[in-house]
Amino acid sequence: MWSQPLSRIGNNHRLFFFILIAVTVLGPAGIDFYLPAFPALMTEFNSDAAAVQATLSSFFGGFVVGMLLLGPISDRIGRRPVMLAGTALFVVAALVCSFAPSIGVLLVARFFLGIGACAGQVIARSMINDRHDRNESSRMLSMVWMIVAGGPLVFPLFGGWLLAVADWRWIFYLITAAGFLTLALLVVAMPETLPPSHRHPHTVKNIAHSFKTILSNRQFVGYAGSSTAVMSAFFIYLGSAPAVFMHYYGISVGHFGLFFGTIVSGFMIGSFANSRLVRRFGSEQLLQFGLYAATAAALLVNLAAWTGIGGVYSFTFGMALFTFSASMIGGNAMAGGLALFPRISGLASALMGMLQFTLGGIGVWFAGVAFGFDPTSRPMAVLMLVVILTGLLLHRILVREGGVKGAGAKI
Repeated sequence: MWSQPLSRIGNNHRLFFFILIAVTVLGPAGIDFYLPAFPALMTEFNSDAAAVQATLSSFFGGFVVGMLLLGPISDRIGRRPVMLAGTALFVVAALVCSFAPSIGVLLVARFFLGIGACAGQVIARSMINDRHDRNESSRMLSMVWMIVAGGPLVFPLFGGWLLAVADWRWIFYLITAAGFLTLALLVVAMPETLPPSHRHPHTVKNIAHSFKTILSNRQFVGYAGSSTAVMSAFFIYLGSAPAVFMHYYGISVGHFGLFFGTIVSGFMIGSFANSRLVRRFGSEQLLQFGLYAATAAALLVNLAAWTGIGGVYSFTFGMALFTFSASMIGGNAMAGGLALFPRISGLASALMGMLQFTLGGIGVWFAGVAFGFDPTSRPMAVLMLVVILTGLLLHRILVREGGVKGAGAKI
């Protein structure tokens, strides 16, 4: 069961792609579905906003730990068994979340939920890289982004509707059920993509050596820096969104999902455009365009935040433009970074993801603290602009000026 699916139908390309989407979308489900429940969690556990927001950071922390563990293990024993184990952990952790008697138990359970969700995110990227070259990987990653972005589009909306008729625990009941169905699909149909001849026998010593090799590559740091910046900016928004929309702009729980979904729809539109344009222009050109467009979007968000012109609508427009731009960055930067290290793409994917979620989690925490001092959209807007400008500079200095075809260690 661990090494081979129960059926060979997973060899079908379309079904393989569908399964990857199903397991990848568990991550957004674990993040976005419960966002409208923040006020209910505060009431249920008699906690403040910072404590409830920490359950989101806890998820990110688990995600980082999962990347450190699961990426290298998948390079050693194969992708399929790691994805199965991670998804099984996700199911168990989601079930614990649904019965959590205290905020402390919820924090711990969401940490393990993050580890389990990591399997879908990290291993899926490596599986795509196992089968395709850089441009085709970029195209497929964009298609995954486009469909997975539908999760943040609908999950907060459904979460708000569900809270109108049921307890917040039902959110985690449904997450548990979705995880179980996905696990069953993986057992039946997910094939192994990394043959034994291509596996890398990681030890603690050579993992450390591989990390050093990867991080000493200027281009990888440039790609990782740009993707980390855009993901950190999105996480800053993600952690701030409930407070900014519902407390600052006065949006109701029911309408929160509509504004949130409008913003995230930019991911879907941009990912669709990227998947169609990458064969014509190449992933590097689209990555550069995305970085400049994201910078412009962050400036618009700051204009809305600091002047108040247009209120919540101009803020939403600027954020939607940002998510459109971000979709041109994530997949293309990931494909560029993994292409440098095809033999240890699991480790490279894990390292890039670890950077994204570590800095993203710090950004969420920092945004929460800043909101306590300035309960407006301004702290979020400034932090987003700073990290995006940092990503743009890293890419320009380390990738563009170093030449995108520089020598990557093919290990």
